[in-house]
Amino acid sequence: MQRERGVGWLVAVGVVLACPAGAAAATPDGSAEIALAGKASERLAAANVRITAGAPADATAGRIRLPVRGVRIAASARLDHAGTLRLRKGKRAVTLRRLRTTLGDDSRLTALVGDRRIRFAVLAPARSRPLTLDAGAGLAAGRGIRATLTPAAARMLRRALKAKRLRAGRLGTVEANGRLVADTPPRPADPPAPAPQPAPSPQPAHDIGHTDWVASTLTGSMNLKTFTNYLLTNWPAVPPAMESGPGTVVASGGATRIDPANPYDHRLEIHAAEREPDGAVRITHAGRVDYRLPAHSIDNRIADPEVVIAPGGASAKVYADGHATSMSSAGAPPVPFTDEHVLDLDLSGIPSEVGADGTRTWHDVPAVISATGQEELGYGPGSAWGAWTITVPAADTDPAPAAVSGASSFAMRPSWVTYITTSPPPPGSIAVAGGTTETTSGVFAAPVTGSADLAALRGSADLTGSVRYLKAAHGIDITVADTRVELGGAASKLSAVVTKNGVAHGRVPLATLDLSAPAVTEDAVAWTDVPAALTAEGSGIFTYPAGDPYGTLSLSLDRP
Repeated sequence: MQRERGVGWLVAVGVVLACPAGAAAATPDGSAEIALAGKASERLAAANVRITAGAPADATAGRIRLPVRGVRIAASARLDHAGTLRLRKGKRAVTLRRLRTTLGDDSRLTALVGDRRIRFAVLAPARSRPLTLDAGAGLAAGRGIRATLTPAAARMLRRALKAKRLRAGRLGTVEANGRLVADTPPRPADPPAPAPQPAPSPQPAHDIGHTDWVASTLTGSMNLKTFTNYLLTNWPAVPPAMESGPGTVVASGGATRIDPANPYDHRLEIHAAEREPDGAVRITHAGRVDYRLPAHSIDNRIADPEVVIAPGGASAKVYADGHATSMSSAGAPPVPFTDEHVLDLDLSGIPSEVGADGTRTWHDVPAVISATGQEELGYGPGSAWGAWTITVPAADTDPAPAAVSGASSFAMRPSWVTYITTSPPPPGSIAVAGGTTETTSGVFAAPVTGSADLAALRGSADLTGSVRYLKAAHGIDITVADTRVELGGAASKLSAVVTKNGVAHGRVPLATLDLSAPAVTEDAVAWTDVPAALTAEGSGIFTYPAGDPYGTLSLSLDRP
């Protein structure tokens, strides 16, 4: 998990940037320092709301430091921050991601909460101290700026943290000063022919991880590979464009080509990875890829993508900044976009692997354009946009198991129950022990203990007790004890310690379960009547074919 350093409340915002004016394509160094004081911050403290910062941000000694990862300045100044802020009250928490300070006519501090950007605070410059914004000099400055928690942010925090007395109000004062540099890369020279680009400059070593975005293996049409081929074709100029020739695909800012001669495949640096309280995994990248074809007035960019893996790990969304143009808007400047949901990733059937070096990797995850991404990427929803292989330190994304308890009910396959107890004669018997009870014929209730991350649906739940199936006339004596449910979404498993006709088989994986769709409440996570299908090993114990029904499981786990 990301490192967290906390303060009890917030008190001023100061921005310090160090970037020479006119430094093309440079990402400035700098930070925003936050310290809040006022009614809203007092209410946060009174409600026992603690604020922590996710690295590389820092929150110590009553101040919060948010590093700046990107700056843009025109009529207003925009500072994009690295790191996160988390407001926590007891077991409840709200995470503010992709924080952004805007200075200008509509000064504000905004952040993503879930998938929605909210206006967290309004920033109001003092009349006696107007902002200084000089795009030509790359200068932005302001002092005595009043910061006020917005009603929308207060309402969100009240609901999420159960902080009933929290209201909008003054958070503190903002002091901002620094030299801001337009975050615009130099226009790359168009090559005379679609030839391989020179090798990129060596990138500094990065100890967080990386993602390989590969399109060279795509087949068919209307996908990222065919789009790249189209860009690199030698085209005549289409008015109002004046330049003819092939386009370019340029990686920068933390993105590089995996093979310098291959324009389809890119590697993106990962600068943050963390698991959220709801079980989602957020992986933030640094880097951008520019797709340009001046002959057809195309100038598209994907920048700083963030992968959000849904709780349970079956799917993910990719959000990105950038800009886009197309032939339908020929001659118009690129239209910028921020935090747009551009791609969907299908992780079903692609479990992550943990290597000997302590990294976790998802291999070759198919990516397609999302329903909302066609405007930014120019192709229809569902168009194949490569495959992503994501490698991060496992410690940053591993769940945090906690002790859990609950209840279970397992309805054994009715034909098996009938066979043991009734037909054919003579009848046998079913006996329970160790805490398991038989509520009705063939239905067994048992208390549950275990260790699990219920948000991520990972871990194990152990059912107390045993069931013995005895039909001596047919040579059957099977005891199933210490049943365990291994939570793994659609690939969950049920195992037990089995003794058959006096032979101890140890723990046997008896059945598979699809536990990907629980009923979730504030107090518990529950599944009802989930079919269990016999494994090959389970078939060897009960003689029914693999894949046949074993029974149905109902399981409820209380939140710790």
